[in-house]
Order: sequence, then structure tokens, then C-alpha cells
Amino acid sequence: MSDTQKDRIFGFITALFALVYLWYSKGIEDSMLADSVGANGVPLLIGSIVLASSVALVIKSFIAAKSVAAADEEAADPAAEWRSVRIAASLMAILLAYVIVLPLAGYILSVSVLVFAVAVLAKAPLKPTLFITAALSGVTFWILFELMLTIHMPKGSLFS
Repeated sequence: MSDTQKDRIFGFITALFALVYLWYSKGIEDSMLADSVGANGVPLLIGSIVLASSVALVIKSFIAAKSVAAADEEAADPAAEWRSVRIAASLMAILLAYVIVLPLAGYILSVSVLVFAVAVLAKAPLKPTLFITAALSGVTFWILFELMLTIHMPKGSLFS
């Protein structure tokens, strides 16, 4: 069985699961303590994202079937496979460092460093715009969570 066939089957099964999940999510009743989103708001969002992702996977499998020759050529290159593994391992290391540093450095600095590290891993050029974007991302997400959504973010034990 080819990868495109596996993607198609997995996409259809996941879409079916998402539809059933959405169906049952609509049946969740609001309680007296429900907020403006409602008790079923998050499950409906998650189900919609899973459904959209599975439809995208099915579409991708049909598109990929047309370019199998190019994919076979790339698969023959073992260095390309190891590059993907190194990138995935690097992303995991960055996320692990973020989780470790977050309680110490606080949310704004940790998110800024996380965005910077991921951008450098993606080979973004080291220009002033990268530093500005990384710095503003921490502040922007802090404003979003702390002020707009009133979800308190860690301040960091080093700065307390």
C-alpha cells in the first residue's frame, strides 16, 4: 500500500471520526456556569479543526499521487530523511527548553526566545526584523492571554 493510499484512508477515517465528534459535541448542554463560548464551544472548534485537517490530508493525497515520481526521487536520498529527523529533534529540544525556562524567565521572555529559536531553525535571516518580531511576539501573546482573555501567564521566578 502506497503512502498516498494510506493518507487517503487515514483522512477518510479521521473525517468520519470528526463528524461523529461534532455530532456529539452539539448535544452538550450549557450549564448555569457556562461562559459566552458555551460548554460545546471548544469541542466544536477541535472537531472542526480535525475535520478540516482530514479533508486537507485527503486532498493532499490526490495531489501527491500525481507527483509520485518526484517523491520517489527524494525518498532515494537518505540525507533528506535524516534532515527531517534532525529538524524534528531540534524542534522537540526547543520546546523542551521552553517548558524548562518558562517558570524561571516568565512568559514574555520565554515566548520571544521560542519564536526566535524556531525562526533560526527555519533558516530565517538574522536581520533586525527577526529580533523585533521575536520580541513583539512575546508581548503580543502576553497581551492576548493576560489582558484580553484574562488567563494569567507566569511572570518567572527570576524576575519576582
